[in-house]
Amino acid sequence: MAMFKVSEKLFEKIHRLTIYGKIAEDVSFDGIDLTQRTIIHVDFKHVIGINSGGIREWINFMKKVPRKSRVICTNCSVEIINQVNMIEGFLPLRSFIKTFFVPYFCESCGNQTEFLIERKRRVDPIPELDEFIKCHKCGEEAEIDILESSFMAFKEKF
Repeated sequence: MAMFKVSEKLFEKIHRLTIYGKIAEDVSFDGIDLTQRTIIHVDFKHVIGINSGGIREWINFMKKVPRKSRVICTNCSVEIINQVNMIEGFLPLRSFIKTFFVPYFCESCGNQTEFLIERKRRVDPIPELDEFIKCHKCGEEAEIDILESSFMAFKEKF
């Protein structure tokens, strides 16, 4: 099993957290003081999964976010977006999903790829998702591999 770790960096206004490994029932967010800055930036790029026990630990951790603070999430995988959509309290109300991955599948070669979508500000609309993109492996068309209306449900809140 990959080792779980949270890397912290404090800047003038930002508390940056980069999460590594699987968020599971045995993880601990103890010792991370979320009251130090008003912006909490969470980078999910290195998260390799999350299970039900990890969801419980994550929600308990997010309950410690002060009301005045804002959580900005980047590099959200399909799995993280699915949790945001399904589980009330996965993110505090003042959160913003700045970047997230959209999955695509190429029927021609079987390649699965993810395309990063970015918004600069919360008020910015999420760009239209392309139904097809060029497969990075074979050059044929890769088709979006989600039900867009369900997957994009988070955009109304975050």
